[in-house]
This record gives sequence, structure tokens and C-alpha cells, in this order.
Amino acid sequence: MDVIVCDSSYAKAWDNFVDLQPKALYCHRFEWSNVVRNAYGYSSNYLAALESNEIVGVFPVIVVPHLTARKQGISLAFSSYGGPLIRPGVDSKLILEKFFSNLNEAGISRVVTRIVKGRGTTSFSRAEVTMIRDLPSNEGLLWKEIGPKARNQIRKATKSGLSFSKEGNRIQDFYDIYTEKMYQLGTPVHSKRFFEEILEGYKNYSRIVTIKFQARTVGVMLLIHYRDTASDPFAATLPEFNHLCPSMLMYWEAMCDAIQRGLGRFDMGRSQYGSGTYLFKKQWGAEPYEIDYSVIDRNGSHSIENNFYRSHAALFLSKIWCQMPRVVQRNLGPKVRRFMA
Repeated sequence: MDVIVCDSSYAKAWDNFVDLQPKALYCHRFEWSNVVRNAYGYSSNYLAALESNEIVGVFPVIVVPHLTARKQGISLAFSSYGGPLIRPGVDSKLILEKFFSNLNEAGISRVVTRIVKGRGTTSFSRAEVTMIRDLPSNEGLLWKEIGPKARNQIRKATKSGLSFSKEGNRIQDFYDIYTEKMYQLGTPVHSKRFFEEILEGYKNYSRIVTIKFQARTVGVMLLIHYRDTASDPFAATLPEFNHLCPSMLMYWEAMCDAIQRGLGRFDMGRSQYGSGTYLFKKQWGAEPYEIDYSVIDRNGSHSIENNFYRSHAALFLSKIWCQMPRVVQRNLGPKVRRFMA
């Protein structure tokens, strides 16, 4: 068995393998390496294990700087998900050993992995989960399943004059509302180019949908459709319109659109277990899947990743960031965000 580092000439073979793996997610496709490289300049070690010149396992790793390690790998940077994919029936232990041996030889002394575990396989001792809603066969069933509170809020949104649009990729509207949301959360923003690269790299899978009020865009969502799942890694609304329930209408229409496309699941994204965003997603009938955060060092040992973004230090820095002028946040944010992979 051989392990190779894949460049763009292997992209088609890589994606063909990924598309057949049960646990593959949109970020496992080769396009993600191009998104991160073009937006932030990071290189990648996309490793493939070969048997008789056929791919039997892959490990997508983005190489980023780290304070205590010369090089750090993340699978996957700027995504909630990642990790290796190995074909069932193949010696996974052997492949993983070869993957990490290759990374060590490349000077990558630690790798952070973010692997989505199956539903019902966890006690949620760790904080981070992704919320996934199994979709029924038609919108009528979904309407019945979401319950009276959600239905009333959706009715309120439509009666208030809000409307849903899925026409065109309105990147500027999206970025303006996304940055406003990040300002309020005290989180450095991604660069606009990061989202442009997603829309370009995943142009057959991604689009921006919007909620409008009197011709003004008040809500945005980036959707990525991959296999049987619609995912919204980024969504935001303008807070001054939240009393009109734009988020409820946006998720309702996005789920209906996914059903019309024949998709079976809607991934509402990462949340801290028990948080407000978790409860918002839970009301839609979404179920939590734990995201297993691990660090693998040169010796192959595993440890839980300390999630800095939920720490007291992060909250303190967030409060400071909120006090900065908007123009400073917008210009400086992507430079800071580059190191928050």
C-alpha cells in the first residue's frame, strides 16, 4: 500500500472516491483545499492511500501555523467537519499509521480532526454538536411535524410582508448581513473572498438565499447541497427585523426547497449543546450529532481539543473586539480570522 500527496491532477479521482463514502461531507471534496488556498493562502496535504493504483482511503489536511508546533494540520480548516475517509473492509489502522507517518515526515507535528459521530452514539460530554433534521417526503408532512409555535411564527413572517428568494447569488447582501452579525457576536469576520471562493468552487452545489422586507434584504443563508443533504454553514438576519421572524421563514423555505430537490436531510450546523442556537434548531426537529474534536501528535496519542472559542479568555477578547469601530473590524477581521482555522 502506498500513500501519496494529491495535487489538482488527482482531484477527479479524489472526488470520485469521496462521493462513494457513506460518511463523506461536502468539505471532504477536493474543492475545499482550493477554497482555503485561494482565500487565505494555506497549503494542504491531501493524502490518499492506494492499493493497485486505486484509492482506498483519503485524509484531507490543511496546513496552518501554530504557536507551539512548527506546522499544524487541521482536517478541516474553516469547517466544522473533516477527518479521514477509509473504504469499508480495508485495514483502517494500517492506513492511519501510514497517513500520520507521511505527515510526520512532512514536519506536521500535530493534526486536529473534527469528525461527526453517529446519532445516539454519545452522551454529549463534549460541547460541540451539529444539528441535523431528517426531512419528510413532502412539505405538508414537514408543516405538521414542526409544531404550532413554529407554524405561527412562519405565518407571522409572511403576514408581515417578508418574502423568500432563491434567485441569484447575492454575495454583497450576504456579506453585509454576515459581517453585521459577526460584529454583534464579537467574532472576527471571514474575508468576502472566502465566500466567493465557496460559491465558485462549489458552483454546482452552493447558492445564497435571502429574506426580503419591502425590497430590503434582511436575512441571508449560504446553502450547500451535497448528496442527500442540504447544509447551511452560514446564516444571519438583521436584528432590528427579528421581531418579524425572518429566520423562521428562511429555514422553512430552505427546508421546503430541499424536499423539492429530493434531499433527505438538512444540516443546520454546529452549536454548543444546550445553547440558544441549539434550542432554536431543536424546535425544528433537528437531532444532535457530536463533533469529535481530537488532537493527534507525533506519537499518535489522542486528546480532546481545548475549545478556545468557548473559553472565558475568548469571551473577554470578544468583548474587546465588539468595542472596535466597524471599519476596523471589517478591515482587520479577515487578517485575524485567518489564524482561527
